[in-house]
Amino acid sequence: MKHARPASISGWSLLRFLLAVLAIMFAVELGVMFLLPVLLPLATPEWTRAVVDAGLLTLISAPILWWLFIHPLRGIALAEQARSAAVIGAAVEGIITMDGEGMSNDKDKDRHDFKNQLGIIPGFSEILLAEAAGSDPRRGDLEEIHKAATTALDLLDRAFPIDADTPQ
Repeated sequence: MKHARPASISGWSLLRFLLAVLAIMFAVELGVMFLLPVLLPLATPEWTRAVVDAGLLTLISAPILWWLFIHPLRGIALAEQARSAAVIGAAVEGIITMDGEGMSNDKDKDRHDFKNQLGIIPGFSEILLAEAAGSDPRRGDLEEIHKAATTALDLLDRAFPIDADTPQ
């Protein structure tokens, strides 16, 4: 599973990100400084010029910064949220709940039924092996069937263990 590096935002290094923000802020401030004399008379008090400067800088830079940085980060966050939801959904599917008999609702019953059906194979192969003579050409195949079925039963017990108090 590949994770984004903490020092990276959507493939950008943090230095590149910082330089891009500074360049945008510089360009917007430069534009505001050229607009200020046109919008305000020279006799305007300094505090008014500062408030208008800050307001214009915010109004112009906020949408630009949103579309260049926040919007892509939102997409990354939504993708991570969907991935997390998928992981949680898979985990929830793996949780076993027990019914009144102490056996899980479906999965343990299915495991139990599958083990019963699989257990028939070594039983019949043992009968056939007992009947087959040492020179019977089928004997090697019967031994392979018996070995494979026994291995499958062991694998089933290791892959899907059940609690000691669950009926089998």
